[in-house]
Amino acid sequence: MQRLPTDGFTHLILDLNLDDGSSLDVLPQIIEKYPDLLILIYSMASEEMFGKKLLQFNISGFLSKKSEEGEIIQALKVFFEGGMYVSKNLRKLRNQLPAKQVENNIFESLSMNEFKVLELMLKGAKTKEIAAEFDVAQQTIATYKSRIFKKLGTDNIFEIQKLTELYNINFS
Repeated sequence: MQRLPTDGFTHLILDLNLDDGSSLDVLPQIIEKYPDLLILIYSMASEEMFGKKLLQFNISGFLSKKSEEGEIIQALKVFFEGGMYVSKNLRKLRNQLPAKQVENNIFESLSMNEFKVLELMLKGAKTKEIAAEFDVAQQTIATYKSRIFKKLGTDNIFEIQKLTELYNINFS
């Protein structure tokens, strides 16, 4: 963040999980301050959960660190030529769901922070652990959880797991 205003970058490759915090927190700020900066997210984060949502931020692409070498090379070529890269997997996931489900995907109503909290919840993290990762109070995470349950129309984590299966969302 310190070098962006002075070094005149044209491209930025960004992980979602940075040592000093989450890219989800700084991404909107970067986009607002540097609208011409091309951004490629390269991350271990779930492509199914975060890829489509991040592309709505008008970034230049989402690439999983699980990608094979050929796909990484292709993605970087598209990115550095100024194009938008969407992986085969992300396109395939979008096309697998019936159109009605794609349009009405209830997970799209979640904010980026809510997505991250949901991912950690489904991986078994407790409120205290999630709060530590976000560096916020436990009450803040409890509020996120409450919003997640309300938006997904359930108060049951097992039902949410079934919903992720229905919408082909995988956090592994």
